[in-house]
Amino acid sequence: MGVMESEQRTRSRGRTSSGTTRPFGMIRDHWLGVAKKKVRREVDLFFEVFLIHGEVTSSDKVVRENIPHVQGTWAPSYILRLFVIPVSVASIWLTVTNHQDNSTYGNLDFINLLGLKYMVCISAISAGYALAAAVSSWVKCLVTKAWFFFVSDQVVAYLLVTSGAAVGEIVYLAYKGDRDVTWSEACSSYGTFCTRLKIALAFHALTLCCFFVLAVISAYRVFSMFEPPLPSKDKEVEERTT
Repeated sequence: MGVMESEQRTRSRGRTSSGTTRPFGMIRDHWLGVAKKKVRREVDLFFEVFLIHGEVTSSDKVVRENIPHVQGTWAPSYILRLFVIPVSVASIWLTVTNHQDNSTYGNLDFINLLGLKYMVCISAISAGYALAAAVSSWVKCLVTKAWFFFVSDQVVAYLLVTSGAAVGEIVYLAYKGDRDVTWSEACSSYGTFCTRLKIALAFHALTLCCFFVLAVISAYRVFSMFEPPLPSKDKEVEERTT
């Protein structure tokens, strides 16, 4: 009897243990499946956002033609950067060599005006940056740095705006003067100087337009790496499915 009772007890324990372990095993398998699905989705999203759009290089084997957004915007940005270089150099040359002597008022040179010196410095910076950016567009490790070009294009564009505004005010005062502070116009006495100054400002404005387009292209390349936000209804459906 004692042996039979002990066998019955062991059988009952085995049943209870197996009966209790089965639900835990099902719950474990369920949550493991959910976790695997989430990890798989995160990995797929990672490769979609970064590898497809060119932000992650796999052993430095990223080819420019395989990046959709770089393929469509690389040629226009490269041409614009090359175009900026001679335009900026022309603006610098016209400004630096601009001087005129007047028998009544004396010699007028670009060094006498702080705004012109500032424009020369910014034009030199824009030309140097455009050359460096054009060269770096052929380097594989720098092609995918869309954030760098986006920020630097914005900074150069803002600097060109400030220097262009300063020289524009100088040109306006040279032609119109300012009666409130008893400034007479100077272009009647320095006509050649004013003409060359207007041409230099036009080249500077053309450089600004090029960098404005470059900033738009860089912004497109950066923000196209991310998917547009989902509408509220789609978010609710996605949350329910997850």
